[in-house]
Amino acid sequence: MKKKFLSALFLAGFVSLAWAQGENCQYNGVQAYCQWGTGCFTINNIYANEGIPCATLIADCISDGMLYTGVPSSALNTGNNHGEGVNCGAAGGTWQAGNNPNRTSLGCCKWDVETQCWDIWSDAEDAQQQVTDCQGGDNQYWAAKCPNEGTGQCPGGTNSIATPSSTAANLNVLVQTGSLHISSVREATVQLFDVSGKQMLSEKVPSGYSVVNLKGQKVGVYFAVITSGSHKQTVKVTLK
Repeated sequence: MKKKFLSALFLAGFVSLAWAQGENCQYNGVQAYCQWGTGCFTINNIYANEGIPCATLIADCISDGMLYTGVPSSALNTGNNHGEGVNCGAAGGTWQAGNNPNRTSLGCCKWDVETQCWDIWSDAEDAQQQVTDCQGGDNQYWAAKCPNEGTGQCPGGTNSIATPSSTAANLNVLVQTGSLHISSVREATVQLFDVSGKQMLSEKVPSGYSVVNLKGQKVGVYFAVITSGSHKQTVKVTLK
């Protein structure tokens, strides 16, 4: 799972506004602002001479941030941070495009190729698939919002899985060190299959939170199918 990032020049364009001059960028004829991470910044093409015009900056903000208009300039007068710690919407701005400010986190994931943790946001086209993907393989998934997305601060520490919340979903399955961590609102059935399709295990777990230990199985790759009422999840399990 890949994460999109804004270019270094784009970010520098935001945080350098206090000591550089350039054309303020407009969206539909009105000054544009971008909510990026924990900061609200005036969009300004101070790097226009380096090939980054306003249109590109606006497009990048819509792609990876939240585009606002109507943010009071006084809200951004925060010393050398120039908008860091300011929420464009809370400051009085009007959301125009980009990530939905009302989106929610479906969980926090540390993908096996990442050193940081990222939220799986509800407004992503493949949000539910991301949850399923993160819950399998060597990824780490927490049924909680990342404390500070993209900084390596994961719930419960970077090397542990927090106990999933049974209220986060009707069925939530985590794979960790040879065990299945299952959170279900009702009784669930657990089936384990090897790569040839042979069933190696079948058992029921009660509603609530349960741990199914798979360390008695041989080393190899398996697929676990967990069914709870009309809900089903299939996860890949690698036993070493």
